[in-house]
Amino acid sequence: MDQRKKDWLTVVGLLLFVLAMVACVKLIFAGLGVMIGNETDTGPQRTPLTSQDGMEQVVTMGYVSAQQDIIEQWLEGAEEETACYLACEDTQEGILYLPMQDLEVGAKDMTATMEETDGKKTLVLRIRTPEGSDPIDPLAQIMTLQSQEDWDLLSIEVILDGRTLELSKTVYRDGTFWEPSL
Repeated sequence: MDQRKKDWLTVVGLLLFVLAMVACVKLIFAGLGVMIGNETDTGPQRTPLTSQDGMEQVVTMGYVSAQQDIIEQWLEGAEEETACYLACEDTQEGILYLPMQDLEVGAKDMTATMEETDGKKTLVLRIRTPEGSDPIDPLAQIMTLQSQEDWDLLSIEVILDGRTLELSKTVYRDGTFWEPSL
């Protein structure tokens, strides 16, 4: 009888041990989830762009903007095959639309440098389409650019696959769109 009781207590002890281990694993993963956070709850994701020498820049790029209604109004007047750039002076954000870019590019496929010419800082954005890129709707790749440096939003040059693009530039300030005199 004593052996039977001892076996029964061993089985119960092992079951309690397994349950405790399961509870510990759940707590560990719950803690990791809290530490890592839920990325879908955050705002627009911004990625620092690097310069050609691989150094991180103060220019950040994202594909999502809180300015969605402004972007839709702006694109209504945009030409279909022309690269378009919107300087949002209210938010100090530049928005770039490349209708000819129908292959996916990411931040790793771009470099950004601030180059000074005639005492004026110009953002030079170089984009290289990687081989084997997936087709994508150009509207899904509207880029938002922001810099912490003192930079005239209209001073931008875009080089796509080695070609300097002609940009149709528009400024947005205080609810109004206007064409800058360059």
